[in-house]
Amino acid sequence: MGFYRCQLDPMGRPMMQAQNLSRAITNKVYFEGRVVPASDPRTYPDVPIPEGVLVDYREAHAIRNLSPRASVTLGRRCVQGIIRDFYDVKKNSLHHEIKEIAKELDKEFVQALLAVKGLGNIGAHPENDTALVVDVEPADAEALLRVIELFIDMTYVRRHNEKQTLAHIQAVNAEKQELRNRDPNADHEDA
Repeated sequence: MGFYRCQLDPMGRPMMQAQNLSRAITNKVYFEGRVVPASDPRTYPDVPIPEGVLVDYREAHAIRNLSPRASVTLGRRCVQGIIRDFYDVKKNSLHHEIKEIAKELDKEFVQALLAVKGLGNIGAHPENDTALVVDVEPADAEALLRVIELFIDMTYVRRHNEKQTLAHIQAVNAEKQELRNRDPNADHEDA
């Protein structure tokens, strides 16, 4: 990431091919500023995930470079939304909610969720010393987003895939049993 000067397209957006500021500039209209990579969050097209969780995840992803502290705060909300929806656990704090579901998760993952909570608290709760500002880096926000994606995979995606697999095997069995029942020579005794 750096500062670049690039030509604007007809809609006024910076064009993809940026020229370094040290190069010669013609008399065209230019944009000068910080170029930030576009957000490309994971998508879950067929997986039923609550809209609130997805909105928080997408927004946290979109602002991870512009405001990492806001990104981790939204990530914290996302984790709390998953716990409340998927596990149906609602306590007076996210810490207590994580402890409630801890028996269903690996110890290392529980520690990761507590770390998400801790990072998210930096933006959600002011420090006792209001002059103290704890910086959160874009890489920190990116790491937190990876944990959220793992959590979504472990909950909603896994449940969705399990349901599809179980429904598929039942449909295959029903089809095969129907074929078996049509064959007059088939031995229908169960082994």
